[in-house]
Amino acid sequence: MRGQIQVHVSELRKLVGRDTILRQAPGSLIVVRPGELDLHAFDEAVTLARDELEAGRAESAAERLRAVLDTWRGPALGGVTEPLRALEGPAVNKRRLSALEDFFDARLAAGRHVHTVGELRQAVGRHPFRERLHVQLMLALHRCGRTPEALQVYADTRARLASEVGIEPGRSLRETHLRLLRDTTEGAAADAPGRAPVADVPVAHVPIGDGPVAEVRGPPGCTGRWGSTRARRSPRASPPACWASRCGGPARCSPS
Repeated sequence: MRGQIQVHVSELRKLVGRDTILRQAPGSLIVVRPGELDLHAFDEAVTLARDELEAGRAESAAERLRAVLDTWRGPALGGVTEPLRALEGPAVNKRRLSALEDFFDARLAAGRHVHTVGELRQAVGRHPFRERLHVQLMLALHRCGRTPEALQVYADTRARLASEVGIEPGRSLRETHLRLLRDTTEGAAADAPGRAPVADVPVAHVPIGDGPVAEVRGPPGCTGRWGSTRARRSPRASPPACWASRCGGPARCSPS
């Protein structure tokens, strides 16, 4: 048996190069150089995308993550032995799932809420106990004016966790649920995974008196009416003006 293995290794060395498969007691050593292992290339691309997202380049981050996720074919480590797949497979799958959640973060930050809902529903169906995905789905629905559906996602998730695992939803899921119940403009995006950057947009000619109000109409991908938002006085404005928060992109604000 040992002789047969040595014959096969010799043939492999002829095919891939003797500097790739080295003889090293008690057997042989395969040399993997930078960029030659697909998992290393995947990790490098994900790191670059996360840096882009942190720098506010959400569209670029989403495109990079989409491209690298599309390189996956079938299950992780599908061509290896069962013992190796059982040992290393869970960690590899976790890296892929984390990158998928980063992709949804980038999509939401870019204001692509409508176009992301369907993919999020599919991801939630495949990973029903991944709470970060549920948070992202709730945010996407809420930012598109579908808050009742977002609240139903929470109710269904809580019931499933209780019946199948015997636990309550985690902190981020509970806090997102409470913010949606309060129905504040900024609430769903603050301090939660999948958040879109919130910027202040000046509202011209809004009177400041008893509870000034502005109506915010979101960009494409945020089709629902956000209704009345609490406007607040800007200390930098002169003359005093009101400010309202946007919905995942440049908002158009008008007095109401």
